[in-house]
Formats: sequence, C-alpha cells, structure tokens
Amino acid sequence: MRLILWIGLALLLSSPGHAEDPNSATFWQPKCKSLLLPKSGDVVSGACMGMMLVLKSTGHLLHGEARVCVPRDTTIEQMLRVITNFIDAQPELAHLPFVDLSIYAMRAAWPCKS
Repeated sequence: MRLILWIGLALLLSSPGHAEDPNSATFWQPKCKSLLLPKSGDVVSGACMGMMLVLKSTGHLLHGEARVCVPRDTTIEQMLRVITNFIDAQPELAHLPFVDLSIYAMRAAWPCKS
C-alpha cells in the first residue's frame, strides 16, 4: 500500500530540474502545514491530504513499527497538527521521508492497543 502511495506521489511531483527530494519532510512539511491555514492549499497540498486519508484508513493494516491506530473520529486537521508539530519539534529529522515521520508522530499520538 505504501509503495502505491509513493509511486502515485512520484508521478504527481516528477518534473525536470526539481532538486528538492519529493519524499522528504523538508518538501512536504510546508505544503501540509498550508492546509491548516484558511483558504489555502494547492494540488500538492491536496496530495498531503490524500496521504493523511490513506494513513488513517490503512495504518492499522501495517506491520510492526509502522502500525498506527488513528481513532475514527480523528480529523485530518488533527492529524496534520500532530505530524507538523512533531516535525517542527525535531527539525534535524526533516531530511527523512515525510511518510516515515508521519507514522512516528501518529504512533506517538495514537498507539495501537494490541
């Protein structure tokens, strides 16, 4: 599932001369954070919302360290705040893949019971 997400995002974001790593939190953090502002967002920010929806609905299906159990009543805004606050608090990790950091942040906020 995660591979499918990455392939889709890579196709969406591929453009010649794009030097920034499109997998990194450095790339995604500002785009995802923009969704927390009124009347903001673009296609790439919308892709961030898509990632949140996928992680929320399939996170419990992941295995081991990647498994997350986001409660059904959790909003995308709440997820974005948890993730962006986690990355803001640890800027030295921003070069790591955004999805990985999102999983770490969500595991800290919503650990699975079993």
